[in-house]
Amino acid sequence: MGLLRHGEVITGGAYYYYEKRLYHGDVKGDIQGGDDFYVTMTWQSRREIYKGRIDAQGHLFGTTYNEVDRDHPAAWYMKERLRCAHQ
Repeated sequence: MGLLRHGEVITGGAYYYYEKRLYHGDVKGDIQGGDDFYVTMTWQSRREIYKGRIDAQGHLFGTTYNEVDRDHPAAWYMKERLRCAHQ
């Protein structure tokens, strides 16, 4: 996943490989209050909602669910800390 942050707005892309096929998804969302993370990933056949927080060490964690099936959320976290890109 690659994300760009412009103020509170987040955009980017995500990829995964499954059954010898590469899938691409578009990412759009925002960060509110500096720590609350909310994005929607739009894949070919579905949309997934990701909600989370950034902890004091720069790790991102939260829950995700399919937009159509909100009753089955899954927990997620990033092992690597977020990095800022400078121009």
